[in-house]
Amino acid sequence: MTDFVTLRADGLRETIATILVADGGSGATTAAAARTNLAAQQSLSTVTEPVGFNAQPILNYAIISEEVTGTTYTFVAADMGKQKVFSASTAISATIPSGLPTGFNCMIVPSSTGQVTIVQGAGVTALNARNQFKTAFKDSLVSILPGIAANLYRISGDTAA
Repeated sequence: MTDFVTLRADGLRETIATILVADGGSGATTAAAARTNLAAQQSLSTVTEPVGFNAQPILNYAIISEEVTGTTYTFVAADMGKQKVFSASTAISATIPSGLPTGFNCMIVPSSTGQVTIVQGAGVTALNARNQFKTAFKDSLVSILPGIAANLYRISGDTAA
C-alpha cells in the first residue's frame, strides 16, 4: 500500500490517495496491463475546508486578473489574491486602506507606461527593503504581501523610487 500525501496550507498533512497493490510486480509491459495484473485500487479523499490565505480556498491554482483603467484605485477585500492590471498611460495611485482582511495579498502589474505608486492609507504601514513604492517598468510585477500585524504590509518585486 502506498499513500500519496500533500502538505496543506495550515501545515497539516493530508492523504490524497492510497494505492493498494497486490504481489509486488506483474511483468506487464503497459500501465493498463499492470493495473489489471496487480489489481490496483485507488481511493481518493478530498480536503473540504479552505486551505489558502485567510481561509480562502486555493482552486486550480488560478489567478484572477482584473483590469483597472483609472489613475486612482483603492484596494478592497475582494482584491485578495488577485492580480490587478493597471492600464492607464499616466501616473497611477493605488492606496492600501486600513481594515483589509488579515492575510490580504495582491499583485500589481502596469500594462502600459503609467507607473503605479503604492500609497499607504491612514493607519497603514507598508515596508520595502529599499523604501521603493512604485512599479519600475511596464509589465513589472509588484506584490502586496501581509505583514505579521493588522494593517502591516510588505511590498516586494520590481519596485522603483
